[in-house]
Amino acid sequence: MSDANGINGSAMNKKTFKSICLVWLTCLLFGSAQVHAQRPFRLERNEVVAFLGGANMVYLQKAGYLESILSEHFVQSSPQFRDLAWEADTVFRQGTVIERWRKRAHFDQDGGLGDLNNQLKRIGASMIISQFGQSESLEGLEALAAFSEAYSTLIQSWLKDGRRVALLTPTPFESSDNPHLPNLAQQNEILSQYVNVIRQLAKKHRVFLVDLFHQATSNATSNGRHISPEAHPIIARQIADQLGIDSHSHDALHPLRNAVIEKHRLWLNYWRPTNWKLLFGDDARRQFTKGPISLREEWLTLPRMIAEAEERIQHIAIHGTDPGPNRPPKEILHGDPQANIEKELAAFTLPEGFSINLFASEQQGLTSPLNVRWDPSGRMYVTTTTTYPHVFPGDLPNDKIIVLEDKDRNGVADTSTVFADGLNIPTGIEWGHGGIYVGQNTEILFLKDTDGDGQADQRRVTPEWFW
Repeated sequence: MSDANGINGSAMNKKTFKSICLVWLTCLLFGSAQVHAQRPFRLERNEVVAFLGGANMVYLQKAGYLESILSEHFVQSSPQFRDLAWEADTVFRQGTVIERWRKRAHFDQDGGLGDLNNQLKRIGASMIISQFGQSESLEGLEALAAFSEAYSTLIQSWLKDGRRVALLTPTPFESSDNPHLPNLAQQNEILSQYVNVIRQLAKKHRVFLVDLFHQATSNATSNGRHISPEAHPIIARQIADQLGIDSHSHDALHPLRNAVIEKHRLWLNYWRPTNWKLLFGDDARRQFTKGPISLREEWLTLPRMIAEAEERIQHIAIHGTDPGPNRPPKEILHGDPQANIEKELAAFTLPEGFSINLFASEQQGLTSPLNVRWDPSGRMYVTTTTTYPHVFPGDLPNDKIIVLEDKDRNGVADTSTVFADGLNIPTGIEWGHGGIYVGQNTEILFLKDTDGDGQADQRRVTPEWFW
C-alpha cells in the first residue's frame, strides 16, 4: 500500500510540478511582455526620429509643439527629427514613395530616393512615430482587415531594421459648424474599430501606443477632421503625457518652438521642395537662374543649414538663449538687360480700333506676375513671385499680392498697395466670401481686408473647405 501510495504520490508530484512550471512560465512571459510594453519612452544619443502619417501629422509637425517638448526633455541626447508625413497618406500609399521623381531621377547618378525603408535608412531613422487610420476608416469596416494587414506589414518593416516604433491613434471625428460639410462624427463608431486594430498591433509588435481617440480634447478640429491651430499645443501635451514626458512648461511663445519651426521649414525645403521636377524631373536641365550656382547646387546647401538650425535648437534647450536663425544674405535678383517696353509694345498686332499701353510694371512691385483678378470696384489684384521656382536656400519666401487702382481711368495704375506678403509661389487667386482665396504649395489661404485700408488683416489656412 505504501508502495502504491508512494507511486501515486510521485505521480501527483510530477503533475503538480508540471502545472507549477506551466503557471510560472506563463507568468514569466506575461510579465516580460508587460515590462516591455511599459518600459519608459526614451531617445538615445543622436537618435533620429521620423514622423509618418497624413495631414494631421503634417500639421502637428509644422506647429512645432511636440518636437519642442521632445527636444527640451531629451536635450542631453541631441535627437534629430525628420518629417516624412504627407497629406492624404495612408498605410497603403505614402506620398514620399509614390512621387514619381523619388523613384527615378533624370540624372544618371541619382536613381531616386527609393522605397520608404531606403528613405528611412538615408536619414538614419532609429525611431518611428506614426499616425494612420483616420482616412482609411472612411472606407468602412470592409477595409478593416486590409488596413490591419498593411499597417502590420509597415510596422514589421520598421522593426526589422532595429527601429523602435510609437503608434499614435487618430483623434475622433467631430461635427462641423459648416452646413456644407458632412457630419463626420457619425463615422466614429467605425473609426473606433480601426483604433482597436491599432491597439492590437501595438500589443502584437510590442511597440509604444498613444491613444488620442479616447483621450482627445473636444472641439479640436476646424472642419470635423483636421486639428485646429488652437488644439495643437493640447494634442502635443497629450502625446507627451502618455509617453511619460513632463510638458507643463511649454507655451505658444517659447523661443525653442520658433527655432523648431525654422528647422522644420528648412527640412521641408530639402525633402519636399516646391519644384521637385526642376531638381530631378523633366525640367532638371533647364536654366532658371543667372546666379552663380545652379538650382541643384543651391538645394544641396540645405543639409548644412538644417544642421546649423539643429545646433540653434540645442543651444536654446541647454542655455535658454536664442542665437538667432543666421539666415544667408538675400538672393540677388537679375533682370533681363534686353527688356525694352517700347519694342514689346510695338511687337503687338492689334485689331482695328484697339490700342495697348503699359498699365503697371516692376516700379509698382510687379516682379514676375502670375495671376490677375479684378474686384467689384475695378481694382486689379496681381499675385507676384520672387520665389519661383523654389525659395532661395535659407531665405523666407516673400511673394505678394499687389492691388493696383486706376483712379482717373486713363489706363495707367495710379496706386499700388501690397495686399498681402510672405506668400510662397501663389499660383491661384479667386474672390469669395468677402475676401480672397489663394493657392500656394499644399495650402489654400483665405485673406480678408476688414478695415478697408487695402491690406489683408485676416489670414488663415482653410482646410475646412476641403475634406
